[in-house]
Amino acid sequence: DKIIKIWNITHTEFKLFPEVIGILKKLRSGGFKIGLISNTDCFSIKAISDGGYGKYFDSMVFSCKVKLLKPYKKIFKILLYNIGAKPRESLMVVDNLKDDILPAEKMGMKCVMMRRKGNYSLSWVENGEYKNEINSLDEIWKYLE
Repeated sequence: DKIIKIWNITHTEFKLFPEVIGILKKLRSGGFKIGLISNTDCFSIKAISDGGYGKYFDSMVFSCKVKLLKPYKKIFKILLYNIGAKPRESLMVVDNLKDDILPAEKMGMKCVMMRRKGNYSLSWVENGEYKNEINSLDEIWKYLE
């Protein structure tokens, strides 16, 4: 029953914010390499695959596949290796200070905290502030100069 519940939640509640696909297309057409790292279960991978979202990424690293979780630096290193990027050349857009920003910064990556405005109940988003924050992916351009 628990597995069926997880499956149903993943497939009925998984959707991207409206601007995401457009921004990913612009980034790709601008020559940027795009990667995704996710602490996730196998059900979420299926939702991403079924939605056709994989075509927007040069590499996707899922914790359940590589048997590593953020904040372990090795999961970041796998993605960087896969896309052929160095940490200092990379920008992470994240929603978690402890698991995403702190390890990425220690590796030399630049980070931006996503803080969506509105009524979003994202339990994994931490309270507190970060020096680089955006409310929509549309705001990413100022960090790519």
